[in-house]
Amino acid sequence: MTKIVSVGEICLDIYLNQNKTFVGGRSLNFAVQAKRCGAAVSALISRVGQDEAGQRTLALLAREGVDHAHVRVMAGSTSTCDIELLPNADRLFPLDGFHLNVLAGMRLNENELAYALSHDVVMTIFDTNYPSPIFYQLMAANFAGLRVTDFDAWEPFAANPEPLFAAMRLADVAFLSGDEATVEALRPFSASYGGLVVVTLGANGSVGLQNGRFTHYPAIPVANPIDATGCGDAYQAAFMVEYARSGSIEQALHRGTEQATAVLQHLGAIPGADQ
Repeated sequence: MTKIVSVGEICLDIYLNQNKTFVGGRSLNFAVQAKRCGAAVSALISRVGQDEAGQRTLALLAREGVDHAHVRVMAGSTSTCDIELLPNADRLFPLDGFHLNVLAGMRLNENELAYALSHDVVMTIFDTNYPSPIFYQLMAANFAGLRVTDFDAWEPFAANPEPLFAAMRLADVAFLSGDEATVEALRPFSASYGGLVVVTLGANGSVGLQNGRFTHYPAIPVANPIDATGCGDAYQAAFMVEYARSGSIEQALHRGTEQATAVLQHLGAIPGADQ
């Protein structure tokens, strides 16, 4: 029975062209999807503001059965992210469209850190756009479970990957998005890395890299994709629930692909959760 905790980000996704908003954020999306995919416990550690978005967030987490006892309500506004949805279901994130608000400077206190480390899997994010001490707090702690990190896109690190590699070595499972060239660039690293690298390739599927060898799983074709927001988070959640249960990379790639495909066919990162 796997207990998973996701640490970091909650935000309100603001769809500029559709005049709609949805509760989201990578860490929240992961926690909800992990619960939906069968985690015995899925918990979230983050911050929301004293506003309507914060109230919506807490209500959503309660409906979804996510343990949100450590989602703290802070003075100020919940984080927001502007999204321009494109006709092919991809998104454009306008410059200066992400507002950290109550997430700015977030750091885990002793109680939150101890709570996080009481789980089997700890998931967090590594984002150079807003460096946070949370990643290093979790990676430096004594922990017997799986340390998992979303490192986002490979492209910003392609010219100088060493800082990324140094951070990846602290995690047991590292997720990135990229293309076939990304996989080839990461193969030498994976040969000396003791953990697992998972690269999502969009329409070309996904790859698990371990000890220099890779396992590929194809994407599931979707005739009319709607919105790619949250697909990566759903993929990672389903992957980790299966991988923690079975240890099978191939089965985990399959489950991640299925969950991401379901999200792609709906508006918003968590279908049906925040209507």
